[in-house]
Amino acid sequence: MSEPTAARTSAFFVDARRFAAIIAHRLQGPLRRLCRDPTRKLYGVRLELDDRWASPAIRHAIDAGWYEQPERRVLEATLRPDDRYLELGAGTGYITARACQLIGEARVVAYEAIPELAAVAAETAHRNGFHPAIFNAILGIEDGETDLFVDGDFWSSTTVATGAGHKIRVPVRSLDRELARTQSTYLMVDIEGGEVDLLGAARLPDHVRAVCVELHPDRVGATPIQRLLVKLINEGFHLDLEKSVEWVAFLAREEAQLPISGSEQLEEDHDRRGACAGGLLA
Repeated sequence: MSEPTAARTSAFFVDARRFAAIIAHRLQGPLRRLCRDPTRKLYGVRLELDDRWASPAIRHAIDAGWYEQPERRVLEATLRPDDRYLELGAGTGYITARACQLIGEARVVAYEAIPELAAVAAETAHRNGFHPAIFNAILGIEDGETDLFVDGDFWSSTTVATGAGHKIRVPVRSLDRELARTQSTYLMVDIEGGEVDLLGAARLPDHVRAVCVELHPDRVGATPIQRLLVKLINEGFHLDLEKSVEWVAFLAREEAQLPISGSEQLEEDHDRRGACAGGLLA
């Protein structure tokens, strides 16, 4: 066989193997559904689908591989081995378990408002060999109770009154006291619009070095989101456009940073990139 023919044959088999791998990956979800296998492994974390929380939309997101993808990408790029991690809105515990894999369960604390989901988050962590502290409550300005509007797709549940979902009462614990207790350095915040009221009113202590927050302008509007970012910047955080993904913003405090106003920071970042992480400042 001539060298050109051998090269073409080799390239053909390489392409064929790649094609087969792509097809096999795309068939995993349908085949599992056909076989009624509830187990999924998503970027190293085992999940077990359950009708308590796995709606068709959520099942599709998991099988397609993009469930909580922005949060995971930011977490993997920014969480440090010495961080103490506090998660607000643990959901199924997928990101919680990933944090445990990265820094160990002893450094991870998570909160989930929906009672059934808090139990699922603990089960997910246990299934992956971890036992972090997971609490069924919302972190707020002060202790008490609040309304939570629970949607059929749990990831749309929110404390923001939207007219959708059924209302339940959930316990609230003070964010200030929890931060003082845990001395957390890294906050992961995914609370479906509640980030504006909570982070807008709280003064994060100096030991909090990083905040990863999913923003929800569709729920609260663009202006409150911009005001929140300005407030965090004025408290010493820098909006890292390189590490933010879509509507998941990553902000970190930098020790050697010249003073700059929040509005100047936003303008500087907007000019530098044109648009921030899929429209954070649009």
